[in-house]
Amino acid sequence: MSRQTHVPSYRLHKQSGQAVVTLTDAVTGERTDRLLGRFNSAESRAEYGRALAVWEARGRRLESPALTDRTVAEVLDQFRTHAKGYYRDPESGEPSKEYDEFERTGVPLAGPPAAHRNWASRPSVALPVY
Repeated sequence: MSRQTHVPSYRLHKQSGQAVVTLTDAVTGERTDRLLGRFNSAESRAEYGRALAVWEARGRRLESPALTDRTVAEVLDQFRTHAKGYYRDPESGEPSKEYDEFERTGVPLAGPPAAHRNWASRPSVALPVY
């Protein structure tokens, strides 16, 4: 026997006096409450219908958090900029060995950072060959 689909109920959120609906993600089981407006108003009933329609159209999935448009290379480049100032030898002020390791290990993922295009020509660093 197949499981019947459950339609989330329109109900009163007692603390705020607003209408609320609890939507559950069909895959993860995560739940979220959506406040819809003043309870029993035409606007809150319309918002309830809209919230259910969007939820159903997404395959009963909740809205996912906004993804960034940044690439791995951009994130690594930003980290390199941060690391260059953070990972320094306290006595000499020069970048530490940790920073050199970050630089070396990030190359296969993103290539040389924009500010260091001549970086790959440094003789002390051997780039992996794939």
